[in-house]
Amino acid sequence: MYNEDEILFARTMIGVLKNVEYMCKRAESKTWGKDAWKKIVVCVVSDGRAKINPRTRALLAGMGVYQEGIGKQQVNGKDVTAHIYEYTSQVGMVIKNDVVQLIPKQQPVQMLFCLKEKNQKKINSHRWFFQAFGRVLDPNICVLIDAGTKPGGSSIYHLWKAFDLEPMCAGACGEIKAMLGTGGKNLLNPLVATQNFEYKMSNILDKPLESAFGFISVLPGAFSAYRYVALQNDKNGQGPLEKYFAGEKMHGANAGIFTANMYLAEDRILCFELVTKRNCHWILHLGDDNLLGNVGRILSVVFTWLYGVSLMTCFVLSMGNRPAGSGPYYMAMVVFWAILFV
Repeated sequence: MYNEDEILFARTMIGVLKNVEYMCKRAESKTWGKDAWKKIVVCVVSDGRAKINPRTRALLAGMGVYQEGIGKQQVNGKDVTAHIYEYTSQVGMVIKNDVVQLIPKQQPVQMLFCLKEKNQKKINSHRWFFQAFGRVLDPNICVLIDAGTKPGGSSIYHLWKAFDLEPMCAGACGEIKAMLGTGGKNLLNPLVATQNFEYKMSNILDKPLESAFGFISVLPGAFSAYRYVALQNDKNGQGPLEKYFAGEKMHGANAGIFTANMYLAEDRILCFELVTKRNCHWILHLGDDNLLGNVGRILSVVFTWLYGVSLMTCFVLSMGNRPAGSGPYYMAMVVFWAILFV
């Protein structure tokens, strides 16, 4: 997260806590059950100590996962990169009349809070998650959720189930639904109605067909999941994460115009690299995001996304049949996207 307010943060955290409770209630499951919370770690990465919303920070402190006043900019003359807090919390929250209230909960949840000292953008936050905490925790499945996205009461479980049923599934996503308000009143806003239509068309037409081919062009960063072992680089340091994190250093003059703009759609790069991973045959499967109500933010997000998508599609087609590629799905994917693009 960046500087999302307490309402957006609470909306996401409430959904995550409900999913933990749901998994703990699955008494007949071989994987989950009463002690399922011991197999789950909720990791919150905040991009910049000076940028985090004070009220959101207060919520984290109320949950016991943050302590005010102990963070320092330097230790022994060396600059601090991030502040890491760990706690098993039994504090939940509810939203009443646009006010977040903390409540006691019997169900524990293991939490890890990483507060980065400087604002270093989204890809750097993902680097912390995958290459720092991931190496220590060695998770099976990683679920990425943007602050403000409200997962359904069992959404995370059903994402996990997609990996459980398909051993070669490297990534999965579900349907992102618009928050329409009571009686769908938010549809009166033409911007919300437009986004709702786009989401529905994508989830009804695009993603099911892409999933049938084993390649979903983009797993939305707002709510998606990945198999950790599929993301790992090979012994030479080449692989999905290596290509994905290359975008972190492409904001300066070292990157070409084509490459720099392609990384505006970095989620698509990760999907492409997973499916085309050398000597593997991983596939992607189809298993609540907040909408933007401001015209300026809508146009900024849409134009950035479309521009990056166009260049990424050109890149996919330009690869042709990658030598020593990834298996039987690759050629079908190239032909399919070539037909659609034409």
